[in-house]
Amino acid sequence: MLNKYFKAILIASALIFSNITFANAQQEVSKNNFSETFTITPEQFRQNFNSHAVAMGGPKLHPVQYQKTGNIFSIKLNEDFLIAGQTKGKKITKLATLLKISEENKDQLPELSKALGGVALTAIRALDNNKVNEDRDNVLHDTYDSLINDPETGKGENRKTGAYNNFYIYSTFLPNIASLVITFEPRVK
Repeated sequence: MLNKYFKAILIASALIFSNITFANAQQEVSKNNFSETFTITPEQFRQNFNSHAVAMGGPKLHPVQYQKTGNIFSIKLNEDFLIAGQTKGKKITKLATLLKISEENKDQLPELSKALGGVALTAIRALDNNKVNEDRDNVLHDTYDSLINDPETGKGENRKTGAYNNFYIYSTFLPNIASLVITFEPRVK
């Protein structure tokens, strides 16, 4: 089971952090190219996430795991959810929340896809030092709901994008790794 987890991390990292062109991604486009960072390290993100999760009665993140290069990290939530990210100078440049769809959990997909929205909401608040911002949170919900409710999502790769103040928000279905992914990165205006 652990080997399957690391394989998912490698595949997700390669796909999330490469500049993939999506057929349906003609909305908001990042100009960041990993030059801008959030003001938070992966360890600070984990602390913020866990304090918010405990307050909400949710599960806590496991310790941060770095790849050998040191600039790509992952944090496991449980068997279904993973958070992966990239850093520059120890600060996060991109962060993705990932729901891995498998034979074991496909019957629970409606509940798990709702849970991914909750994980992503906790993640964006943790990136923003646990600040609650309803306008930002609504952009996240709208972007993710647009992906989930799009009939094209089940047919192949699909991506919906949005932006709010200093955040780009991407909701993506990646059938080649059987995952739903919500990604955040700093917005360059």
